[in-house]
Amino acid sequence: MKINAENFIEKIYQNKIKEEVYLISGNDYGLINYVEKIIIHNFKSLSDYEILFLDLKTDKNVNLIELTQRQSLFKKNNIIKIKNPNDGILNSLNNINFENNRLILSGENISNNSKLKKYFDSHKNYYSISCYELTKYFKKKLIDMFLNKHNIYLNSEAYLFFIESAGNQYQLLNNELEKILLYGEKKISIAELRKLLTGFNQTQLDELFLQCVVNNNKLIVEKSNSSINSSADAYKLLQAAKNFSKILIKTSEKKNKTSVNSLVEYYLPKYLFKQKNNFEKIIIKADIKRLVIINKLLQTTELFLRKNDSNYLIIVQRFLLNCAKVLK
Repeated sequence: MKINAENFIEKIYQNKIKEEVYLISGNDYGLINYVEKIIIHNFKSLSDYEILFLDLKTDKNVNLIELTQRQSLFKKNNIIKIKNPNDGILNSLNNINFENNRLILSGENISNNSKLKKYFDSHKNYYSISCYELTKYFKKKLIDMFLNKHNIYLNSEAYLFFIESAGNQYQLLNNELEKILLYGEKKISIAELRKLLTGFNQTQLDELFLQCVVNNNKLIVEKSNSSINSSADAYKLLQAAKNFSKILIKTSEKKNKTSVNSLVEYYLPKYLFKQKNNFEKIIIKADIKRLVIINKLLQTTELFLRKNDSNYLIIVQRFLLNCAKVLK
C-alpha cells in the first residue's frame, strides 16, 4: 500500500501500523534512515532479534529464501534490511518465511515505474513508503516534538525564524536541532539561534535579494560586501533567490485575483516583516516575463560560480545588479 513518510510516521506513533513488509524509497536519504529506525523500534513483539544487513549491489549471490529459513543459534527472530533492492527480489517475496522474519527494503530514487515499486504500491499488506522533502506542516511538527521532549523554549521571533530557515530535508533539520540541544540552554533568543545555525545569516541574504527592487546599485554592493563572505554564502544567496522566484511565480499567477496585501501576508516569511514594503514592490513588478529572465540569470550565475568560485563576490554582485535592472 502506498503511503508518504509523514503519514506513515504519524500512524506508527499511533500504533496503527502492522508489523509487515516495507519498501522505503525517495530522494531524502536522511528521512529513509529515520523511517527505518522507527520501524525497527516498533517491532515491540520481537523481544529477541538479530538485524541482518544486505546490499544487493554487492551481495548478489545471497539466496534470500534460504536466509529467512535459517534459525540463528542465539536469536529467535531476524530483521532483514535490504539496501538497493531490484525487481529480481519479487521472485523471492512470495516464498519467504515471515514467521520469524521481518523485511525492510530501502533505496534512493527507486523508479516509480519499476515492477518492485508498483508491486508494493498496490499490495494490501506491504507498505510502500515515499521519502521526499518535508512539508512545512510536518517540519513544524518535528520541531515541536523535539523542543517539547527536551524542554527547550524559543521565543516567538526565534521560533518563526527557525521554521522558515531550517532545511526541508530531514537530516539537515535534525542537524540543526542537535546544535540547539548541544547549546545547553533552555531558553534561546533569535540572536543566539542565528549564531547556532548553519544558515545564521540567511535573513541577511534574503534581505539582500529583496534590495534588488530598490534598484540602488551602491546599496546592493555595500550590503553584498558585508553579507557574502565565502562561496558558501554565494550559493546560499542563489538558493534564497530561487526560493523567492518560486514564491513570485505563485504571486504573479494570483495577483489579478487577489490583493497584493493578501499575497504579502500569506507569502512573506514572518521573520522578514521589516521587508514588507520591498516584498510588496517586488510582487507588483515581478511578472512572468521578468521572472523568466531572472531564472536564466540564476542558471548562468550558478554555472559561473561552479567554474570560478574564488570570484564568488564579483559573480554574485553582477547577478544582483542584473536582477535590479530587470526589476527596474
